[in-house]
Amino acid sequence: MAGFLADGVEWLADVLDEQTGQSLTYSRGATSAAVTGCVGSSQFETDSEFGVLRIESRDFLITASRLSAFGEPARGDKITETQGSDTVTHEVLNVQGIPPFSYCDNSRKRFRIHTKRITTA
Repeated sequence: MAGFLADGVEWLADVLDEQTGQSLTYSRGATSAAVTGCVGSSQFETDSEFGVLRIESRDFLITASRLSAFGEPARGDKITETQGSDTVTHEVLNVQGIPPFSYCDNSRKRFRIHTKRITTA
């Protein structure tokens, strides 16, 4: 039964990408790859020496197998997307107490990568 459910999760992720996904470029250092992913958001709170820090991240939901050349998302990786006529680059979050990603499902087939905008061109 576990195989059947895992297959269903993978199929659903593919359908989600086909229906609502967008073309992205994922990069780490000089290595980059074109991937398809969906956009979401998350809100975090973490304590700092100045009080509570509230962060809203732009999240990218990307099937793990599409990032096999990189392994798990890491702080400092970049994701570039097109928004209208702008090219926007986001960096995987590098904030103390906030993970750079989480999994979308128990079978770990899909990443939810937490980012912040760093440039718009």
